[in-house]
Amino acid sequence: GSQETLDMKACAMRSLWCTLALLWVALARDGRWEGQTSLPSNTVSGRLWMGAVYSSTQQRIYAFGGTTSSDFFSDRQPLDDFYEIDVTDQNSAAVTWSTLSPASKPSARAGIGMATDGDKIWIHGGLGLGTDYYNDMYVYDIAGNSFTTLTSGAQITAFHHFVYCPCSGTPTIYSYGGAFYDSGSGYDLDRNDFYSYDIAGDSWTTISSSADPSFRSFGGIVYLQSEGVDYLFVVMGMTMQTWPFTFYDDVWAYNIGTGTWQERGKGKLKPVARWGHGTSVIPYADEDQIAIFGGQDYWGSSGSDPHTYRNDIWVYSV
Repeated sequence: GSQETLDMKACAMRSLWCTLALLWVALARDGRWEGQTSLPSNTVSGRLWMGAVYSSTQQRIYAFGGTTSSDFFSDRQPLDDFYEIDVTDQNSAAVTWSTLSPASKPSARAGIGMATDGDKIWIHGGLGLGTDYYNDMYVYDIAGNSFTTLTSGAQITAFHHFVYCPCSGTPTIYSYGGAFYDSGSGYDLDRNDFYSYDIAGDSWTTISSSADPSFRSFGGIVYLQSEGVDYLFVVMGMTMQTWPFTFYDDVWAYNIGTGTWQERGKGKLKPVARWGHGTSVIPYADEDQIAIFGGQDYWGSSGSDPHTYRNDIWVYSV
């Protein structure tokens, strides 16, 4: 209907995942998914943990890095591929991928932080070969097809929660948590560090807060404004501070104006705890909602235990 058409246009301004999630809501009564399930073998190899953002001004998806490894924690195989994906044709079979070749670009890595304002793309951190976690920061100018090196973050990290916030006229990037290699224990662990990056000043600031979402990585993060208030929402994820790993089913809201965290939805129906899920904001039925899809909900205590992957979609009303 007309509401779904308006919502789809607004959603396309956010991200491809947002559009796909809204398609699910709109088409659910037909019991079908719509989309291209695979690409020709001579174009783009299968991969995971690549960074991807949608530019509303270019109406393109931009994707960087990732890995083709079947066991990334013991055999990294990071990539430095950089793609522009044209999704303007409503026929999903017409999606086209183009390789971008700027004069310089970040080194091969997976699990990067990636965010955009529509004209520029920021890439931060990630994990390369061996124990090479990064803290470097880059900005890609879409129109100029060029990367510029920015001030590095305070900590090396990957698989962190990284998001662009227009923040009522003061554009800022936020980064929460993430994974790193702890040389003392010899294991990959998580952080609960919280930072803001001032785009105009090219500077990082540590944010001190109480009652935060704790140590975690591989979760989702979104920005949205509700009743005139700017919020960040950290959605689920996991921690490697325990063995077996602990998976989270919680949602945390950070009020940017007051600088306070609050756990939302405690004691209510919620999805199974998970990590590695897709997360986006869906403008639907006159309300911004948070949608998640997929992820992994189990990691056994031994390598022979099954790893369970999800194919469910949930929508959280703020």
